[in-house]
Amino acid sequence: MNKDRIFEGLKVWDMSWVGVGPLTARYLADNGATVVRLDSTNHPDLLRTAPPFKDGIPGFNRSMFYGDYNCSKHGLGLKAPINPGYSGITLSYS
Repeated sequence: MNKDRIFEGLKVWDMSWVGVGPLTARYLADNGATVVRLDSTNHPDLLRTAPPFKDGIPGFNRSMFYGDYNCSKHGLGLKAPINPGYSGITLSYS
């Protein structure tokens, strides 16, 4: 184990929102942990709507805060059905 990557081998499932949770998970990833972030398109993290935005243009994937707090992580997008009677879900991994 590389002493600069003290969390190497640790696996983290990140479902946190706004600020401290995503930032803490990022620190774990920056130091060797494998962090997978779950994000919902139906109920997105509020950081996605926080300025500043790339090129000053607001948009779902343009927030500097969201990008900064979630770098070094793997991402998993979940599109959960709005109708509770519907059992299908769509997953995408990046």
